[in-house]
Amino acid sequence: MAKVVGLDGAKLKVLFTTKLPGMVQVFKAHGYEFIGFNRSEYCRAELYELPKFRGLVGPMGGDDGIIMYETDAAYIDISSDIS
Repeated sequence: MAKVVGLDGAKLKVLFTTKLPGMVQVFKAHGYEFIGFNRSEYCRAELYELPKFRGLVGPMGGDDGIIMYETDAAYIDISSDIS
């Protein structure tokens, strides 16, 4: 499974979830352009070769085993809480 997290006002919200097979079409239907595959040699093995999308940060491994993508705004919000 994969999920996309974004902001709803000032609150983080799961925008949608999808199964990994066919996920490119689901992301496209939500307005996210497929831009290639994650080929970073520094990523976790389960994230290698997963799709990447314009306007989203990820793929990232979630604590629940679900692959996560964040909108740029959600990423900035989450990162500001960490620093």
